[in-house]
Amino acid sequence: MKVFLTGAAGFIGNHLLNLIIQRSKYSNIVCPVRDMDKIKRKFSNEKVFFYEGDISVKEDIEGKINGCDIVFHLAAKSLTKDRNELLKVNVDGTKNIIEEALKSQCVKRIIYLSSIWAVDRSLKDDFSLPLSSKSVPNPRTFYGKTKLEAEKIIEKSGIPYTILRLPPVYGPESNLNYFLLKLIRGIEKGSSIYHFPFPGSVSLAYVESVADACLIAAESKELENKTIFFCTEERLKILDISSEIMHIMGKKRKKGEFLKKIASVFEKIFTSYIGRVIIPVKIQTLFSDYLVCDSVEFEKTTGYKSKISFREGLIETIDWYKKQKFN
Repeated sequence: MKVFLTGAAGFIGNHLLNLIIQRSKYSNIVCPVRDMDKIKRKFSNEKVFFYEGDISVKEDIEGKINGCDIVFHLAAKSLTKDRNELLKVNVDGTKNIIEEALKSQCVKRIIYLSSIWAVDRSLKDDFSLPLSSKSVPNPRTFYGKTKLEAEKIIEKSGIPYTILRLPPVYGPESNLNYFLLKLIRGIEKGSSIYHFPFPGSVSLAYVESVADACLIAAESKELENKTIFFCTEERLKILDISSEIMHIMGKKRKKGEFLKKIASVFEKIFTSYIGRVIIPVKIQTLFSDYLVCDSVEFEKTTGYKSKISFREGLIETIDWYKKQKFN
């Protein structure tokens, strides 16, 4: 089988490409990348064809999907406030992929990695329930709006698809601006804010398990034309996550009943309706279950269970990060 993979040079794309290479059924892998030198230093395999290209430029992917059975669409922009850039990559790039896939007349499935931010929480949401495939999308961030628009483009294309909505993803080779890496970095540097007993909870997905889920989705008839959440940890207290990081790193948490009382007051304020209206979303996520989702549908449909525990994944992530000398 021949596949087309966008985002191969990215965090999740790296892990998925490694996994695809190991599978004998996939004989050819076509990957548009922006930095040829960087990706070629990391990957050297006769099954993979890298070429310099940008999915937001139509000409760069013209004819490249011909003969491909599966498209894994992972390329996206998230860590930018530039709305034009978000639209160009997340929306226009997806349109270009779909147009070429339709022209090729050979794509049997497209796997798209979306985000929990494509669903988000409405101002009336009290965070009592995890987000699920039954949740009505109400993205409040521009990034989330572009991811939801990309979902709609794929769903309306007529090409069989599976869309996986992800919470924060963690693991080796993660971007330093990602949630868990920020925690690890802050704790290593001794920042006092990371000792604060944040009462919020979050769902997480381990990167290698996300790669597994992509291949399972590509091969599952039951997941055809489904848009569902995938995570490996459905509900973890941020306080417990930071405590586990400190334990692994040999650090001690600063204790204080006063801080717990402050956290409790903030939680009530930030989860109130007025708080949900005026408090920035990123702060709300620390004091509520804002980023908690439900992966039950994926697990029930596929029987998949992550091969690695949260603690094991955390240790691997910290070990990798230490090798980077906490840059």
